[in-house]
Amino acid sequence: MKNFLLQNKWLGFVALLIYALIDSAVVSKIGIAAVEQYTPVVAQEMEQFLPITVENGEIVTPQNAVVRQSFNLGSEENKIPFNVVLDTTSNEIEATALAEDGIYVSRKFMYIVSGKNTQIQDLSDIPNGTFNKETLNAATELFVKNTHKYMFPLYAVATLIVAMIVILLFTVLMHWLMAIMFNVTFGRTLRINTLTYAVIYTVAVLSGFYVGLLAVFGIMLFLNIGVNAALKSA
Repeated sequence: MKNFLLQNKWLGFVALLIYALIDSAVVSKIGIAAVEQYTPVVAQEMEQFLPITVENGEIVTPQNAVVRQSFNLGSEENKIPFNVVLDTTSNEIEATALAEDGIYVSRKFMYIVSGKNTQIQDLSDIPNGTFNKETLNAATELFVKNTHKYMFPLYAVATLIVAMIVILLFTVLMHWLMAIMFNVTFGRTLRINTLTYAVIYTVAVLSGFYVGLLAVFGIMLFLNIGVNAALKSA
């Protein structure tokens, strides 16, 4: 059993893969439920901006209109205001009107404000056409469909990549100590850390408890010392 745990090259990766799949399944279920619940609400709120017609990089419908909708993002305790504004009374929107996070659209430009950063997109990049209720419904249906299709695999891959980076970093940080104390290989330290990470976060996901990375590092260090000391004295 000892040799199987410490010498099987793929055991750690398999455990990590199982954790990533479980984590992605849980998160995807919650995420998809949220998308299905809130997407129709957001779409309904966005209908007041429609129809919008763009010709030659300029909004021609509606004319001389100002439509504003504010949303509260985040948790109940930490709400973040987010504005969606359509102002076709001018070609540009003054910087003073871009104080809060949101999406602001003038006749010729779209401004995406996030904190102190403002991205400006010229509407000339948008093809001529009319964005109406039917277009909105098609877009929301496609968004929900793609969420169902791609959220699980993409989140699983992202979870696996992040986990591998964290484990590798932790292993690099602590292996020099393991090498001095027990003269062990980098592979053993990496394998112990991978199994530890996978088990801790699989249990955390299934139980709903949060475990910080500092605590995980401490557990990894404790297990590396304990396992190597036990093997050395055996």
